[in-house]
Amino acid sequence: KQRVLAIGRRVLNRLLRSHFIPHADGASRDHARPQTTALEQRLFDEGCNASLYAVGTRGVASDAFCLTHSGTQWEVYYTERGQDSPPIYGSGSESQACDFFFKHIMAMRHDHCVGFFRSEQRAEALQGKLQEIGLSSWKDKIPYGGLNDPRFRVFVTGKAIFAAKQGLGTVPVRDDA
Repeated sequence: KQRVLAIGRRVLNRLLRSHFIPHADGASRDHARPQTTALEQRLFDEGCNASLYAVGTRGVASDAFCLTHSGTQWEVYYTERGQDSPPIYGSGSESQACDFFFKHIMAMRHDHCVGFFRSEQRAEALQGKLQEIGLSSWKDKIPYGGLNDPRFRVFVTGKAIFAAKQGLGTVPVRDDA
C-alpha cells in the first residue's frame, strides 16, 4: 500500500511540475511546420493549459485533444490513456485545421494549479494573496493518501497564470505536501 501511495505521489508531483502550468519559458515544441509552431505560441499566449492539448504529435498526451498530420489529412481527435478517439475534424489544409483547433481549445476552461497544500489554511492564505494582487482563484480538496490524508489545491484560470507566476514566483506553491 505504501509503495502504491509513493508511486501515486511521484506521478502527481510530475503532473504538478509539467502539466498544470504552461511551458515556463513560453517556448513551443520543435515542429517542422511553422503554422503549428505559431498555433502553440498562440495557445500559450492565451493562457491555455498545455496538459489539455498536443500539437504536431500525440506524444505522451493523455486525456487531451490532439492536432496531428496523417498522410494528406490534418486531424483533430481526443486521446485518453493511449486510445485515440475517431477524429472530430479533418482537413487537407494545415491552416484550416489550426484555426479549428485554436477555436476548439479556446472554448475550454483552462485551469492552472498554483498551490498544493496539506493545510486548508495555507490554501486559503494563498487565495488571499492572489486576491490582493487582483486574481480570482478557486480551491478544491482531494483524497491524496486516502480519505484521511487530504490535499488542498488552489487554481487560477486562463491568462491569470502569468500574473500568478509574476506575483508568486515558482508555482505551484507548496507546503511539504
